[in-house]
Amino acid sequence: MIADALKMLSDKTRYQILVLLKEKKSMNGIEIAEQMKLAPSTVSHHMTHLKNSGLVHEEPAGNTKYYSINTHSMKNCIKIHTNFRRIYASF
Repeated sequence: MIADALKMLSDKTRYQILVLLKEKKSMNGIEIAEQMKLAPSTVSHHMTHLKNSGLVHEEPAGNTKYYSINTHSMKNCIKIHTNFRRIYASF
């Protein structure tokens, strides 16, 4: 799951969605689409990948889904990245 999460961070659009969610805390797909000037179907596609990787939580509310960052998964990714940089720096 960590490998999937790190892969998600390498996609520019998904990274930008995560930055947006960090700022706004929670947003629905239409809000994300409007803010990023993307089609709702494109946002839905990206959110499915982000959710499946464990980087975001999905909270249904009626006909709408709200998304927020999974802070536990993000902290794990940051920890792995930090450890990798430390190991790489020793070469």
